[in-house]
Amino acid sequence: MQDISLLQQIFRLGVAFLNNLAFLPFVLGIEGLKASGLTFTAPQGAMYVWISTPEGTDPWSFTEKLYREYGILVVPGTAYGANGSRKVIMGLVQELEVMKEAARRLAEGRSW
Repeated sequence: MQDISLLQQIFRLGVAFLNNLAFLPFVLGIEGLKASGLTFTAPQGAMYVWISTPEGTDPWSFTEKLYREYGILVVPGTAYGANGSRKVIMGLVQELEVMKEAARRLAEGRSW
């Protein structure tokens, strides 16, 4: 019986991810990230989005700023190698309402 519960949880996560992915261009792209002035690379089926750090800001300090000032947790791109030296990664695995709130905070922030 526990296997069914695990499968149900995996299914729910998959549905949440697909909803987020389908809604990403509107919520994060248009309302959030573009309104914030940040640039990003739209995912091609991944469960995360790469966000470029503002000019003169390293990924670690930008990660700290997003967490302290906006309550948004990202991962510095350098954690994934040299190609992430000017980027952070935002996961797309939260519930849609959480993603909308993150987009709202980014759009209202603009203190890069």
